[in-house]
Amino acid sequence: MRGAWRPLAAGPFRWFWLGQSASMVGSAMLPLALTLYVLGAGGGAGQVGLVLAARSAGTIGTLLAGGVLADRRSKRAVMLAADGGRLLFVAGIAATLPTGSVLVAAAFALGVGEGLFYPAYNTVVVELLPERDLQAGNGLNSLSQRVAAVAGPLLAGVLVAGAGARWCFWVDAVTFAVSVLTLVRLPAGPRPVAEPGRPVAALVEGFGEVRRRPWVAALIAMDGVQGGLAMAPATVLLPVLLLARGGTATTYAVVVACSAVGSVLGSLVSSAVRPRLPGLAAIALLTPVAAYLVAIGAGAPVPVLAGLAVLAGAGQEVSLVLWYTSLQTDLPRAALGRVNSIDWLGSMALYPVGFALVGPVARALGGSRTVLAGAALYAGAAALPLLRRDVREFRTTPARGREPVTVEEA
Repeated sequence: MRGAWRPLAAGPFRWFWLGQSASMVGSAMLPLALTLYVLGAGGGAGQVGLVLAARSAGTIGTLLAGGVLADRRSKRAVMLAADGGRLLFVAGIAATLPTGSVLVAAAFALGVGEGLFYPAYNTVVVELLPERDLQAGNGLNSLSQRVAAVAGPLLAGVLVAGAGARWCFWVDAVTFAVSVLTLVRLPAGPRPVAEPGRPVAALVEGFGEVRRRPWVAALIAMDGVQGGLAMAPATVLLPVLLLARGGTATTYAVVVACSAVGSVLGSLVSSAVRPRLPGLAAIALLTPVAAYLVAIGAGAPVPVLAGLAVLAGAGQEVSLVLWYTSLQTDLPRAALGRVNSIDWLGSMALYPVGFALVGPVARALGGSRTVLAGAALYAGAAALPLLRRDVREFRTTPARGREPVTVEEA
């Protein structure tokens, strides 16, 4: 097996990839299922924003703990615990169809599971593959996420229209069960030698790794502004604006799926994209996202919106693979979990703010103007980091780059 598919020759990675590919389908259904469930129950943008903000807040609140656990414990055990908990909570939503504060609390609990899961998920690839296959492995992980992002929203739209949101939540529960069954097959893997206790000191060391790499800090800050102040409002307002302009739940699902189609295309080519200046390429590839946001705010026809969604998804995906591969090769392996959690925290820090404020801001400015303002912020946040050479190169100087790590078998 060669090229982009070569990592699947490794048995542990193959099981990991297959299990997470199934799990990602359910995860991709969840935001759309929650949104349409709340809207179908008579809620508006404010209620949708509150539920999504609770989920984001749960994730943000546990990301740093997830990063410490990923560096100091078996990544397999951390992922098993997180997915086992998410299985129970999403099954609870499916069984009871809660509303109001109970639904908000359940969304928060699902976010807690995500915060514990993703630092381990995004770094376990370095234990399952040799360094030469890291970018291809990251590309395959992204491929499974993006294929799921195509299938998930479409399946959720069909299920909500034909059978109701309850079935979306049951399907998500089944995919978490598949994840648990395949994670059990993974080896515990090596773990960095670290002193017992001292989780706060370990976290401080993780922030130190980011501080020594200004390009990492700059990109985390950029992503935080773009996500919280541009993408979060657009996520809430896209279905609201489409429905107000005569669209349907299916129209919304198709547009979301087009973005995922673009991401699939991007993940397919990502292992072959090796630019001399990966940072410059990664940020330039975000340009279609700003155009997509402008199209949402300007009320572009659905075919135009769908086309831009494809381009935006492709650009974001290649950019993300370049980012993760650069982190995995520039940082000490023993700090990857903590830095990844710091990356997620910084990237998501403004999401609860964006979700919670979108209702009041949209009432004051109008939905279209709110999205257009977000597009301007997105473009500005992308331009500023390019003033730094280390951002354009996505790497530190050799003297401050990756360090050797002593490991022992867990």
